[in-house]
Amino acid sequence: MSRMLFLILILLFLDLIAYQILKQTSDERIPYPLSLDKHAFIYQKKDLILDEDEEFRFFEYFGILSAKEPDLHYRKENDTIVVIVNDRTICFPYTVKEKEVIEHETVIIKEVPVYLKQPEKETAQSPKEPVSVLNEPYLKLRQSKYSFPAETEISTIIEAVRNAVETNETVTVDYSQVNPNVKGEYPVYFLGEVHSCTLNVEIF
Repeated sequence: MSRMLFLILILLFLDLIAYQILKQTSDERIPYPLSLDKHAFIYQKKDLILDEDEEFRFFEYFGILSAKEPDLHYRKENDTIVVIVNDRTICFPYTVKEKEVIEHETVIIKEVPVYLKQPEKETAQSPKEPVSVLNEPYLKLRQSKYSFPAETEISTIIEAVRNAVETNETVTVDYSQVNPNVKGEYPVYFLGEVHSCTLNVEIF
């Protein structure tokens, strides 16, 4: 019991000494004179990370503590925000946001000539048809319409429509209107030396 009482007395003694030291320090402190009428203090609200073409809005990024309206000017200059307030110039470096790159797929369908070779002409001795008929140019379709699901490869579509032609002419296939990624019905043109015809391609 006597040991506990002794510890309490020591703690009280130490508290008294600490109080005297704090009181002496408080009495001897020297006040710093500050006049808010003559000074304006700038504080930064958030990081200076700007868009490349962004119009800089000062009070979005900074605040000012002042007893009266300060004389404020600012500008962007060489990756720096130059602030002039009450004839004091302060420079704040800023960084530019990296532009977000949005990747997207663009399908470009070009007109590509596809030549269908003429079949070999049968000789006059062939018993199938007279020579005069074989020499006459012709171009016709076995099928006038094809249907494909969306996103079918364009090469698959062209291979199918090429097989729809019966001809002895050199033919150019114009499939520039076909977009295999968008549903709809598109024309494919067969342009021969003498004749031409159109086949429809449906994307569903």
